[in-house]
Amino acid sequence: MRSDYFLAKISLQEKDVNEARLHLEDALLHADPKPLQIHSLLATIYLKRNNIELAKKSLLKLYTNPSTKISAIKSLYEIYSSENRLENFMTLIEEEVKRNDSPILKKYYGLGLYNTRQFSKSCDYLENLEDLEAKFYYGLGLNQTNCFELAAQNFKSLETHSHKFEGFHYHYGITLVELNRFQSANKQFRYSIELNEQVWSSRCE
Repeated sequence: MRSDYFLAKISLQEKDVNEARLHLEDALLHADPKPLQIHSLLATIYLKRNNIELAKKSLLKLYTNPSTKISAIKSLYEIYSSENRLENFMTLIEEEVKRNDSPILKKYYGLGLYNTRQFSKSCDYLENLEDLEAKFYYGLGLNQTNCFELAAQNFKSLETHSHKFEGFHYHYGITLVELNRFQSANKQFRYSIELNEQVWSSRCE
């Protein structure tokens, strides 16, 4: 019987998140036959309530199952990153990345490598991914490994999406300086200053 689960679904429809949480926790205690459904809902609730440790427990349960593994990756990456424990995240998914060609796995493994200063290796995983954030970090990695011509091409391809990435114009400007394209670099740095001024103005309003 799944009474607790369906009561939780009703509570969520009524926007009573705390009541839903209680029903979901009861469902686990009563050995609900589909615990992954329960953990998926609980992880979302715990994250919204900033109950990080409980969220992590549910997400790790999801990660251990092939059908829900990929859906848990982004949230696990964000949690480990916020805790400054990306090395633990890398250890968690390292073996899976070797046998699974999922672009999502490659992306978050690549981001983890970049943010643990393994720049060359991060480029190996982020290269050729279509995800825009992955492309941006690929460009950052190319800068860090002095591959400025490739970095310039990469940033150029992302220019229409520059508003999505903090520091885009600054990093593009650095690349162009290294290539002695000073006029183009000047334009990027001016964009960077203008955007920073807009941010400060909005904060002061």
